[in-house]
Amino acid sequence: METLTTVAQIIDPKMPREGLLHNGVPIPVPP
Repeated sequence: METLTTVAQIIDPKMPREGLLHNGVPIPVPP
């Protein structure tokens, strides 16, 4: 279930605009 939690965090609108790291892979956050 950790994967689902991570996905939920990634799509969280409160995430920083500069993006975040997921398993060492930078994921840009769309404007």
